[in-house]
Amino acid sequence: MAITDSYARIPCSDIQIDRANRQRKVIDTKGIKDSIARRGVMQPIIITRDLLLMAGERRLTASLELGLPDIPCRFFEDLSQTETMIVELEENLKRSD
Repeated sequence: MAITDSYARIPCSDIQIDRANRQRKVIDTKGIKDSIARRGVMQPIIITRDLLLMAGERRLTASLELGLPDIPCRFFEDLSQTETMIVELEENLKRSD
């Protein structure tokens, strides 16, 4: 795990997804996969210290499909209260199927 100023790079295969509690059942990576192949992951995903995914399943799935070794991550516990609220709103309101 490499830590930079604002995020860590975690091996994609180490990140766990709680599929039973995820909103999306099918992950469509069309579009985002091409962007990540060209430019890399530009926005870190959000995970817990136990490496459980909180936000960014499409980015993680596309990275896995592309065979990328790692992905930039921010730890959920390090987010401010405002950032936490923004993540929750984004995931629950704007990103429904």
